[in-house]
Amino acid sequence: MACDVAFTRRTFLKAMGSSAFTVSVSSVTVLISACSSQRGEVPSTGNVEANTHNALEAANGGPDWAPEPGKARWRIEGIGKVTGAKIYARDYKARDFDGWPKEENWLYALRCNCVDKMVEGFDLSVLPRHLRPIAVISSETLNDNHIYPSMKPDPIKNKDIYHFAQTGYPADCYGQPVALLIFEDFDTYRHAKKLLDFNSAVIRYGATVARDDNPPALYSPPKLYVRDDDNSFWNIHMETDKNGNPTEAFKSKCAAMAGEIRALAARNVSGKRWHTFNGAFRTPAIDPVFMEPEAGLAWYRPETGALELVLGTQSPRDDGTTAGELFTNSKIKISSVHVTGCYPGGGFGGRDKSYFPLYLALAAPFAKGALRWQQSRYEQFQVGLKRSETVFSESIWVDDSGKLQALDSTFTLNGGGKENLTGAVGDLAAMSAMSCYDIARAVAQSAVTYTPEVFGGSQRGFGGPQAFLAIETLMDEAAQSLHMSPFDIRRSNLLVKDRGRTVTGAPIRFDLQLEQLLDRLETHALWRDREITRAQRRKHGLRYGVGLAMSNQAYGTGKDAVFAIVQIQPDTSLRVLSHYTDMGNGAATTLALAPANWLGRNAHEIVMNEVEAFAKIKDFDYRILGKWPDDNRSYAISGPFGSSSACLGAFHHFQAVDRAAMALMLQSVLPAARQIWGSPRIELQDERRW
Repeated sequence: MACDVAFTRRTFLKAMGSSAFTVSVSSVTVLISACSSQRGEVPSTGNVEANTHNALEAANGGPDWAPEPGKARWRIEGIGKVTGAKIYARDYKARDFDGWPKEENWLYALRCNCVDKMVEGFDLSVLPRHLRPIAVISSETLNDNHIYPSMKPDPIKNKDIYHFAQTGYPADCYGQPVALLIFEDFDTYRHAKKLLDFNSAVIRYGATVARDDNPPALYSPPKLYVRDDDNSFWNIHMETDKNGNPTEAFKSKCAAMAGEIRALAARNVSGKRWHTFNGAFRTPAIDPVFMEPEAGLAWYRPETGALELVLGTQSPRDDGTTAGELFTNSKIKISSVHVTGCYPGGGFGGRDKSYFPLYLALAAPFAKGALRWQQSRYEQFQVGLKRSETVFSESIWVDDSGKLQALDSTFTLNGGGKENLTGAVGDLAAMSAMSCYDIARAVAQSAVTYTPEVFGGSQRGFGGPQAFLAIETLMDEAAQSLHMSPFDIRRSNLLVKDRGRTVTGAPIRFDLQLEQLLDRLETHALWRDREITRAQRRKHGLRYGVGLAMSNQAYGTGKDAVFAIVQIQPDTSLRVLSHYTDMGNGAATTLALAPANWLGRNAHEIVMNEVEAFAKIKDFDYRILGKWPDDNRSYAISGPFGSSSACLGAFHHFQAVDRAAMALMLQSVLPAARQIWGSPRIELQDERRW
C-alpha cells in the first residue's frame, strides 16, 4: 500500500509552502436572537441569514438581554438555546444553505481498537448489498489520487501517524481509521452502522506484535527551568542560539545548577534545618465531555475546486488551511476552502487542532454531493482530544516557620500518536510548578512522550492542573506536619508585587491580589463553620471536611493576536466583530458587554469567528506584529487567527473590544458631537447619554 507519489522531506516541504488555494472563514451560528452569525456577502450560506435578527430593544434603547450598560440580564445566546434555534454544527443540514445539494451522504469511520496486532485489511461482507457504501476511502484511494498518505514525510520516523492504518503493520495509535465509508443517505447509514459497530469481524487483524520495551520516544527535547536567587540564575538570562533556543552550554549550566539546589536541600535536611515533603502522582487521560460530540458538513465542487466546510471548531482558519494542504499536488484540485464556524458546544482545548475536520475534508471529494458526519458519544470518547495522561513527582523543602525554601518537580505527559499542542502543555506544566508561591530555589522539568495512545490536546488549564495538584497536596502535608493553618503557610509564601519571581525568574510587576483572596476565603462561612457542620454530620454517621487549594495560572503567551471591531449601525445600535470562538464560556456575552465602558451601551449584535474583516484592512500587515527590529530573537505574533482559548477570551479579547470602543468614542463620536452641536469644548468626561 505504498504511495507512488515521490515523497521526500524536501518535496513535501516545498509542496506545503507553495499551496495555491485561499482560505476564508465566516460564522453562521445564530448564538442568540441578538447574536449575528453571518455576513450577507458570503454567498454559500444565504438562506441562513433569515435566522439572524437583532435583539428586542429595552425601553432605554439598549438590547433586551442587557439594557443596563456593562451588565447582562441573561446570556446573549440564552433565547436561542431555550427556543431551540440552530446553534451547533449538527443542527445544520445541507438544505439550510443556499446553493447546496438538498440531500446528504453520510460518513462512517472504521477505526482500529488495538495497536499490538498486524492490520490485514477490512471486510464489508457483513453488509447486505443494499447497505453497501457508495465510496470507500482508504490508503489505496489516497495512492490512486496522489494524495500524501500523512501530514509529515515518513510519519513514524517524524513521530506522526498515517491517515489510514497500513496493511502489514500494527495501527499507529488507538482509533486510527483503516477506512472511511460514505453511505447514500441517512437510512442506509443508520442500518449499516448497527452492523458495523463493535463488530470484531470487520477489521481483520493478524499476528500479535511485541510491544517495544524501550523508553517511549519524546516529541521534543525535555524542558528544564531552574531558579536560584542565591546565584541570580534564572531562565530569563538564557543564552540562545540564532533561532532563540537555549544553547547546549546553557542547558549544561541549568543541569549543574539543579544539582547544586538538590545538594543544598539534602544538606539542610541532614542538618535538620529544612523539612522535605515528597509526592508521586498519576492522572489518567481525561475527556472534556462536550455537550455536543463533533459534527460537520462538507461539500466539494470539482468544477470550481471549492471546498465548503461547516464545523463546530475552536480554530476555523487552521482547519481550512489543513484541509487544503491535504490535496497538495494531488489529482484533486482545491482552489478555495471556506469554513463556516458554528457554536462548538464546548471547546476548552478539545477542539483546538482537532483531527475531525481533517478526515471530513479528506472524504468530501469522494461523495456525490454534500457529506455529513456526526460522531456518536462513544466515537467522541474513542478518538476525541484528551487531557494527556500524566506522571509527575514533586518535592518541596520548608523551614520551621513554613517558608518554602526549594522545589523540585518533574512532569511526563503521554502525548499519544500525534503531537497536537501537548508539547506546549508540558512546557506550561513545568512553568506552573510554583503556582502562586515565591520559591527562591526551584527546578521544574517536563517531557512529552510519543506513544500509540489516544491523542493528547490542550484541555482547559493547559498543564496547570497537574502542577497545582502536586504543590497543593504537598503544602497541605507541610502545614499538617508543622501544625500550621493551611491559610498561614500559604500566606507566608505568596507571590508579591515587586519582590516575587516566577520559576523563570521573571519579576512580578503587578498586584496579584492573592492575599486578599486568602482573607476572603478564610472568613467564608464554609470554612468558618466547618467544625459545627462536621459535628452535625457526625451525629448522622457522616464524615465531612473542608479543604483549601490555590493556583495562579498564566494567560496566553504574550504573543497572541487579538483584534476587534466595534461599529455604530444606522439605527444607532452597536455591533461587535471578533475572531474569537465562543466555546460555551460565555465569550459572546462578555464581549458584547465590552463597549459599554466607553460608549454607554452594550452591543445588540456580535459576530464571532470573523476573520476576513481584519485580514482585508488596507495597509495592515499583522505578520510583522511582535517583531523587534533590533532583536533577531523576536518573532511575529502567533497565528493571528488561530485557535481560541478560554483565558484569551476573558482577558485579551475583552480588552481588544474595550479599546476599539475607546477609539471609536475618541476619534469619531466626540468629534462628530462637537461638529453637530457646534461646541469645541465637549469632552469625554462630560455627562452624555447614547
